[in-house]
Amino acid sequence: MLRFLSSKSGISKTKNNRAINLNSNVLKRFQSDIKNSNLILTNTNKYLPEDQKLKQFDKETPNLEILKEFKQYQLEAKEALANITELEELLPKTNPTLTALFHRITLNNDNTSIKYHELATCLNCTDSELSSKFENLPNNEEYSLIGYTALKADILARLYLKYPRLPSSIANGLLTEFLGLNNLNNVGLTKFGLDLDRKTLLDSFLNKDDKFEIFGRVRSLSNIANTKMDKEIVEIASNEEGKKREEKVPVEYKSMSKATLAIFGLLKQKDSRLFHLFANDIFNVEELPVQKVFFLDNSIETLNNICKTENLSKPIFKLLTETGRYSADSMFIVGVFTETGEKLGEGYGKSLLDAKMRAALDASIKYLAYSPVLANGDIAFGKGEIL
Repeated sequence: MLRFLSSKSGISKTKNNRAINLNSNVLKRFQSDIKNSNLILTNTNKYLPEDQKLKQFDKETPNLEILKEFKQYQLEAKEALANITELEELLPKTNPTLTALFHRITLNNDNTSIKYHELATCLNCTDSELSSKFENLPNNEEYSLIGYTALKADILARLYLKYPRLPSSIANGLLTEFLGLNNLNNVGLTKFGLDLDRKTLLDSFLNKDDKFEIFGRVRSLSNIANTKMDKEIVEIASNEEGKKREEKVPVEYKSMSKATLAIFGLLKQKDSRLFHLFANDIFNVEELPVQKVFFLDNSIETLNNICKTENLSKPIFKLLTETGRYSADSMFIVGVFTETGEKLGEGYGKSLLDAKMRAALDASIKYLAYSPVLANGDIAFGKGEIL
């Protein structure tokens, strides 16, 4: 009997020890979360003005009650996102940021088929804190893919309608200009008024924020640790050199760009009229600097191919004028003509080769960027002429 009681007491002590060890481990993980959050905040504060710096969290060991409250807060936020379709009537009452965005996107149209929970889903990236921690939560992956595909088709259709002779390589370069991270981030900020959520769940919990507030902002872990940089080609060619250029943009541009594309995807699915209205206004092909994406270094070859296609004789380059040939400030002006004397283009440069390349580029642009669309919007049928 004594042996049995001793054994029972040992089991009880073992259970207590395991409970103590478990609680200790949980507290350590919670402390680690606070430490990591403070590290992120320290790095983020380096890039923020003094009046916008974020407060760090208390480094003291929290008690178990606070830990339980945080876990409950996290679970409630996860359940709200998982069942967001059931919150359609609650979202506009609890989230003014999402409500304001909804009215901007729908242009205050009460008869739209777009829903609040769909718009909130467009703002949740696959790498958000909740989506990274829990599986199968609604995110903007599908909407953003639909948005990119729809925008690409829409922009190319309008581009080829205006410039039917435009080579595919140039059209793709212009498309990159429109749908690059830099431009999409700017569209999200200035046209849609999107806002990045820079708080972790722990931050929101300690600030006693309502869990529904997270649904009105673009959510991604990259918004918090925003000191990394990512490369994205935003111009296929420059005006002077005609060569590719890479531009570094903050990693948070990815989440903003994805949310922007997702909104276009939602508009395409739910309200095609709004989609075309926003697409035509934001991505206006009439304002595109088409001449900036033509390559200077292969302009002579391009012009030769054009003349061959149009059954024209090989272009003839003529020196029109020059100054300071043997000085450091030399300048040459060259014209390019057909065999019959029709002038195709003109260019200048510090050398004869440079001037010839610019003349060929001028002639190529006038041909390839020819637009049959008249000022009143009608289409002038016919081949057109090299100007």
